[in-house]
Amino acid sequence: MRESEAQEAWQALLEDTARLVRAHAELVEVEGRQALRDVVGGGIRLVAGMALLAGALSFLPALLALLLTLWLAPWAAGLVSWAVVVGLGVALAGWGWRRLRRPKLPRVREALQEDIRWIRELTASVRNSGRPDSGSP
Repeated sequence: MRESEAQEAWQALLEDTARLVRAHAELVEVEGRQALRDVVGGGIRLVAGMALLAGALSFLPALLALLLTLWLAPWAAGLVSWAVVVGLGVALAGWGWRRLRRPKLPRVREALQEDIRWIRELTASVRNSGRPDSGSP
């Protein structure tokens, strides 16, 4: 194999790699926007859940307890009302937390792993024969 053919093979490999990097940058941009929406949406729900928990410590248990005293002893009515409001706040905060913990950029990660395998195979092929076996993935 001539030196110019090897240089052409390496040049083609570099060009393919550059195209691949640009494609991944576009994918990161798209998935990054989705990840940002998830963080903002989850954060808003988490804050709302925390606000409900704060309200559970003051206003809502008192209101519910007053209503429940029609059927229960006052101490039992207060305990039941507090537990209901805390349960609602925990549920909303948990919903927001799960959204924040959702895996980010899964397609980018998968595509990068696939491309790393492809680049390894291609560079091994160039080393062995001096010419790449295939084009871009």
